[in-house]
Amino acid sequence: MNYSQILSEIQNANLSMDELRNLNSVIVSMSKNKRRVSNQVKKFSLSVGQTVSVDHQDCVGQTYTVQKINRTKSVLRDSKGRLLNVPISMITVG
Repeated sequence: MNYSQILSEIQNANLSMDELRNLNSVIVSMSKNKRRVSNQVKKFSLSVGQTVSVDHQDCVGQTYTVQKINRTKSVLRDSKGRLLNVPISMITVG
């Protein structure tokens, strides 16, 4: 089943509020799990001293050096020596 088929089935179904809440919680938990796995993969590809960039409009064209890797964020140092706390999901390797 693809996205459009699932969407049309949900729209055509006569679901109660409890069923809709349950469906929503399942979708949210699946989304969080995919994001968590993606961040873990990215986290394991990072290492201290590695040069990275940040996916943010204020940081376009700048490179940073990884100083520390925490559970959800990483400490990066820019070329001027300033430290920046960045979520791992916003870090681009390479």
